[in-house]
Amino acid sequence: MIVNNDPDLGSSRWNGPAVKIPRANDGEVSAVFTLYSEARTTARRAQRGFLNQLGYLFWLTTSSDGWNVRLPEEVLNFVVELRLSEREKRGCLLVLHRDYKILNLAHMIRFTIPFHYAWTDKDSQEHRLFQFSPTLLREYIRLCQQREGAPVPLEELPHYVKWETRYELKRYDSMLQDRLMRNNRSWCRPRFEQDYHYLVVPCDFWGGRVLTDVLEIRAYAEQFMSTVSHQGNQSYITFFMQYPIRDIIQYHPPERRLPLRCDPGSSEPLGYGLPLIAPIERTYDRPALLRGSWKPEERRGRFSRSYECRISLHERLSSPGHRQMREESPAPRANARPSVTDRGHATPSGRRRASRSLSPPCRRAQENTAESYEPRTKLDFLNAIRDCGGIVTEIDPHYDVPIIPEWNPLALEKGILVFEDPRAEIRMRCWAANWEETESMAQLLTMAVRFGIKFNIAYRLDDVPLFKRPGQYTKPSYLELGFRETALEWSGGAVAMRSLYKDQAQNVGRRDHAGAIIAAGGFPVRILLWLVPHAMTNLARGPSTRVSEFLCGRTFRSVVMSSKDFSQEDVVLTCDQYSAGEIDVLNGFIDKKHPDQDLTIFPPQYILEEVLPGHFHGAMSAHAQDLFNYIVKDIEDDNKVRGSWRTVGGWRKFLRNSKRGTFAAKNFPTEDDFQRGASLFDGAFGKSWNCRPIREIVLPKEFRNELPGENPYDL
Repeated sequence: MIVNNDPDLGSSRWNGPAVKIPRANDGEVSAVFTLYSEARTTARRAQRGFLNQLGYLFWLTTSSDGWNVRLPEEVLNFVVELRLSEREKRGCLLVLHRDYKILNLAHMIRFTIPFHYAWTDKDSQEHRLFQFSPTLLREYIRLCQQREGAPVPLEELPHYVKWETRYELKRYDSMLQDRLMRNNRSWCRPRFEQDYHYLVVPCDFWGGRVLTDVLEIRAYAEQFMSTVSHQGNQSYITFFMQYPIRDIIQYHPPERRLPLRCDPGSSEPLGYGLPLIAPIERTYDRPALLRGSWKPEERRGRFSRSYECRISLHERLSSPGHRQMREESPAPRANARPSVTDRGHATPSGRRRASRSLSPPCRRAQENTAESYEPRTKLDFLNAIRDCGGIVTEIDPHYDVPIIPEWNPLALEKGILVFEDPRAEIRMRCWAANWEETESMAQLLTMAVRFGIKFNIAYRLDDVPLFKRPGQYTKPSYLELGFRETALEWSGGAVAMRSLYKDQAQNVGRRDHAGAIIAAGGFPVRILLWLVPHAMTNLARGPSTRVSEFLCGRTFRSVVMSSKDFSQEDVVLTCDQYSAGEIDVLNGFIDKKHPDQDLTIFPPQYILEEVLPGHFHGAMSAHAQDLFNYIVKDIEDDNKVRGSWRTVGGWRKFLRNSKRGTFAAKNFPTEDDFQRGASLFDGAFGKSWNCRPIREIVLPKEFRNELPGENPYDL
């Protein structure tokens, strides 16, 4: 048997963030029924209990009464293949290609949740479904039973070691980190692990989803040029985002491209996954302007002039004066603001470049560029950034160039400038890498905006105000996770305070993301169900509307640079999570400006774990349930409600006294109780679940070999 209060059995290494699922109780029936109303009440209580046991996994279950009515065709195929039509409907029917991102089999095994799924030869060849391998699960279950619930690392499973060696998972480290090398200068090679989480935001979406699949991480890393950094025990997460682009400049593709090692449009990567530019001899100090034409689509202030650029690479290489300009150029200053001359091009050092050293076509193009587009003020530059994208970097690791801090639109610390189109990326990298001097990021962005090149910004997750931890906030204008709540203030009598407390707590239970509190378990779940009985029924419908729409593929559009600071209207949360303030509201927290004097109407979770260890892991024990009922009884009594608010010391004393067993003993249910409850359960609950304890793991009896030439039963 797997002990309930043991650690998390390595689930964080299996499928990302842990989702706590309450453990099933032995039964909800406490006495023999004498009246029909009592049996009906018991059936409803059993309905809520089973919903609580299954947690958020419940909405994954099919909605029909049997296995063979009104089911999708793919689900019917699984029913036939697994022979589920001959069995009673228990547990969850999983469709791996649909549910693999949001399931955690380690939790289901630990909390004895039955599940069924089909395993085919095609599934065994996909890396993202490797964690669902029956051989791996059997090894995991066997080791858990042998160790009596002790943690089981993945490295100790023979099948995992064989798979890791066979597919050479660690080679992804070299693939990612070698892309940070430029000009034969090797950068620091941080460590890459498969359990790093990447938050990726599609083009016009503010929010994110956690990536745990290795191949998917690799695909996004190749597409967005991400980096993984690891210093000590602190891992830095890369956060991707792309602003919507407005059609201000119309850019026509060039007639002749730069020489490449492969076609930029080819899906087969070379080198380290990117189509790289061919080596060009450094006989000139500035790359050629690409052959093409562009003109503003609208006439607005800084885009008031139209011109054409018709300069090819050969014309740029054949122009005189390149070596002379390179020798005469002084060393650039760090963080030097570029200056614009009347007829010369902007340089980091502010020194005017002689236009006479350039060919006539290039000279005309530089004059037009400097006079027509160079931003004159910070506002002009920020407006240009809003049109084509955004930049949040202070030092760009790909180009190794500093950016002027005052030109940072979002005022964040570190980030990466990346481009959506591989051709645009190649041109920008060529433009920056083939220039000996340190180029200002403002000039790189100016070039991207000038040609209408779409680009993305990537920065660390800790640098985003939305995802900062509550202890990192220094200004009240920053956002907190979930919703910001205020503590109660004692005013009036105890009965009035009770009414105020119930109103605020019920408001928390009616929110769209209240299911996250239920999935966490403990006292907050009981408080929520006591005040809002239908909260558990709403949980069965699935996650919040925002998360459901995100999982279905719908995206949101949000303007994040509409004001100086972030506001609640600018943010779309994509995961169901609760804030510490919401838990304080459920506990009836009253701030007395001193930790020893603060009052709560329910004991905080850390006090319960301290005084009564082992009673609040997942589902509550019978003793904890009686304790909760005893507290609620005092709250409902007008004469005792004032004494229901206690300090931390008062709750410790109260819980220690109740530990001696002063509450009534439980009446264990009999077989007749279960039969009578089962007869009424279908009427109270639409799904055909059996009113009986969930004690065993239900796995399909037959599996196909997951790897050719290997027998999954040889364990």
